Amino acid sequence: MFQNCTDLISLFLTNIDTSSATSMDRMFEGCSALPDLNLIYLDTSNVESMEEMFHFARNLFNITLTGMDLRKLKIMAYAFKNCYSLQTIDFTGIYQSDLNSLVNVKGLFDGCKALTSLNVSAIDTSSTISLQEFCLHIAEIVSTSATKPSATNSETINTQPKSDLYKIL
Repeated sequence: MFQNCTDLISLFLTNIDTSSATSMDRMFEGCSALPDLNLIYLDTSNVESMEEMFHFARNLFNITLTGMDLRKLKIMAYAFKNCYSLQTIDFTGIYQSDLNSLVNVKGLFDGCKALTSLNVSAIDTSSTISLQEFCLHIAEIVSTSATKPSATNSETINTQPKSDLYKIL
């Protein structure tokens, strides 16, 4: 839909009907000038795939996914790949029951070098997709950290040593 809109710097998604969409693959791929994206108004109730949805959105530093309906979502492979500036992803209001259909998260955060923390407090580690699978590539994000990230289902995943972490979601 917005793939390779390289000059796009702002987007307000309130009047777009996506209620029958089953794929949002590459929807914002290559939107290299877009700094911030709020998707709370996007109807994702029938979406099964978000593969490479934000791939190469190089200047994207914040994504708000608050309250999205992801109950039918199966594929998020490489969804945030090469979002070099991405620092924050807000998953507030997305619960484990919303992720029960999710089976492919391969390379989800590959190349997200600026990502410092993820709030995954609502994700149950005993589900089909474990927290470790969901955050498999977080360790690859950390290039200078001496410690590996860790998390339980009740905390934030930190990708920086605690002494360097100033903001916890």
